[in-house]
Amino acid sequence: MNGGVRIRTEADAETGRTRIVELSATAPLGVKVTGPEEVHIIGTAAAPLDGDVVTIDLEVGDGTQLTIGTVAATMAWPARGDVSPSVMIVRAKVGEGASLRWLPEQLVPVRGCRHVLRSEVQLAATASVVWREEVILGRSRNDEGPGELDAELRVVRAGVPLLHQQLHLDGSGGAAHTAASLLGTARALGSLLVAGPGAPEHFAQANEPGLRGAVLELEAGGRLASATAASAVDLRKWLEARRAGMAPPAAQPGDEEPPATPSDQQELLSR
Repeated sequence: MNGGVRIRTEADAETGRTRIVELSATAPLGVKVTGPEEVHIIGTAAAPLDGDVVTIDLEVGDGTQLTIGTVAATMAWPARGDVSPSVMIVRAKVGEGASLRWLPEQLVPVRGCRHVLRSEVQLAATASVVWREEVILGRSRNDEGPGELDAELRVVRAGVPLLHQQLHLDGSGGAAHTAASLLGTARALGSLLVAGPGAPEHFAQANEPGLRGAVLELEAGGRLASATAASAVDLRKWLEARRAGMAPPAAQPGDEEPPATPSDQQELLSR
């Protein structure tokens, strides 16, 4: 199945307010406007499965703001037979004086899947971004391990590389993700990138029991918080605490909400 989402914003010529001028989606994804500058992406089918290609294109126009969330975790599923990996491509362009907050729920590579995630972010010189990525290492049922995951994030500001990071889980259920020297007993890992004008100069480095995290200042500007944790809840709390102390101004209502639950999904769908 091939499908995806495209969202584009522009500043209103008279008021300067953000206008969502393009909003489209094809299965296995849908979209729902949940605020003046906020859109949630909704899964409309069990996807991605091995062989699927899903593309999300975001264009945040000069002087506008956009927050993207999802109503539930993304489950990367295995498929029968010898098929190619599932692929999700996220491309974002953020214009001058614009701000993008990419705050999806977690990615869960289900045991047996082969999933590729490619995220590319192009920032103008005065753009701001908050970019969160979280991975749950398999479903909790029977301590199931994760499937195969190949994830890559590239961020460029005004043509200058800001961040390039990669994550690979081999999906074997063996040493690549269970070795104590790497992840210990962690069941979740994630990162939060904050970059752009207005980001504070100081940020917290504190760790908590069962969690290992660090915050790095990037050479080309911005900060990256990364952590492993015993649970998705612990990871989210730590990343959100870093975001509260790191992010540029103009936070939107509801930023501090916990991970979405099935009841949250039904509420959004019924609006």
